Amino acid sequence: MSIPSLHKEDSGIYYAKWTDGRRSKRKSMGTANATVAQARFAEWLLMGGAAQRPVDAAKVYTVADLWAVYEKLHVGPKVVNKETHANIWKNLSAHFANML
Repeated sequence: MSIPSLHKEDSGIYYAKWTDGRRSKRKSMGTANATVAQARFAEWLLMGGAAQRPVDAAKVYTVADLWAVYEKLHVGPKVVNKETHANIWKNLSAHFANML
């Protein structure tokens, strides 16, 4: 599978494009706004991108949602002191958890 990249259709709508085997695949980001498309593309990649089911482009994610994905994909057994990591989120979550 190739690495997904962001492209713009002639209509102005952005989409992710990648190949799976010998087949081209596309996932619409559902917007013509470059900034919104980049944010949705980043969320889509973070949630597994082409390897998992497509992310609903209309869904809004909070920092807490993305922190959970970060922990699942990157923390796991890699963190030397999980208590320290938990304390970091405890301090950050008071301010950032509900932010979009």
